[in-house]
Amino acid sequence: DCTGTTNLAGTIVVAGNGDSGDIATTQCLGGNTCTLPFNLLCIHVKTGSRVAYAGNIDVLVDSGNGYVPVSTPGAYYNRRTVVVDQCFTNLVGVQVRGTTSDAWLGSIRLSSDNKVSYYPLACDDCTGTTNLAGTIVVAGNGDSGDIATTQCLGGNTCTLPFNLLCIHVKTGSRVAYAGNIDVLVDSGNGYVPVSTPGAYYNRRTVVVDQCFTNLVGVQVRGTTSDAWLGSIRLSSDNKVSYYPLACDDCTGTTN
Repeated sequence: DCTGTTNLAGTIVVAGNGDSGDIATTQCLGGNTCTLPFNLLCIHVKTGSRVAYAGNIDVLVDSGNGYVPVSTPGAYYNRRTVVVDQCFTNLVGVQVRGTTSDAWLGSIRLSSDNKVSYYPLACDDCTGTTNLAGTIVVAGNGDSGDIATTQCLGGNTCTLPFNLLCIHVKTGSRVAYAGNIDVLVDSGNGYVPVSTPGAYYNRRTVVVDQCFTNLVGVQVRGTTSDAWLGSIRLSSDNKVSYYPLACDDCTGTTN
């Protein structure tokens, strides 16, 4: 409940009157009692390191009252520039869109432990072959799909919701655990493949690392005599923690 244009207290001005707002962008003025809660959700959006990654991006955040801009609308951001570094007590999601043909490439990440660690948000309606925004290209046209596998192109508004369900499938650590596996996911429209059908995965290989706003279930099947051994886990807190899924119709002594 501070005033000013930022809400982080790395530098904050506190005063019993309202005359000191010009010395810091995070402000607690007029004798008000301002609260700095611990359990915040912090969004960090930053342009990539190369000159070619600079571009235009709009960032909007829904903290419970609909999506509102948290970046300067239509602004151009140079390489290595922090576009958004802001924390919220509630977070429904983030939206991004490109406003010109100057494609922007960078990262959109979230911290749920007061900036101790970050992880990429997943995009609900981006194009490309991946949906994690550790590296994402955003553009007002459709010409920049070759520079990142997570893409928000054509001036579309792409949504990165907070409360996602993330599937992580990984081969075990021993050479003998490598093998063939197909993984399918039903996110509300029936089971569809999320791994390469019939593919062989070496040890320690991530087979699936994908997030969904809705999740009915996961299916797996072996396609050859090369048995695959690994883990199938779910995160319901945006990859902060994982737990193993239970199998409904597996054999063996555990599920």
